[in-house]
Amino acid sequence: MLYMVISTHGPETCAAANESAKQMALAMAPKMDKVAKSHGCAIQGSWIHPSNHTSWVIMDAPHAHAVEQTVWELDLAKWNTIDIHPIVTMEEAMTKLLGA
Repeated sequence: MLYMVISTHGPETCAAANESAKQMALAMAPKMDKVAKSHGCAIQGSWIHPSNHTSWVIMDAPHAHAVEQTVWELDLAKWNTIDIHPIVTMEEAMTKLLGA
């Protein structure tokens, strides 16, 4: 199942302005895929809107708890508020609408 992880923070905890958050972000980035795999997840893509202090990650995971474990192990919640949403592709949604 796909999950959208939305991470938000304020200017005061932004890695661009906060040395502690910067060090956590630099430590997290190279190990994201490995940590995700250790929880049965696969990162499908990630995006950041720097001036909005928001990032999005799509993960394929067996369940939401695996996504949550990945987020915690990566320390993302130490400087972000995290929202995890189950999602489907547009094609999957259209197939369901058509009753197939």
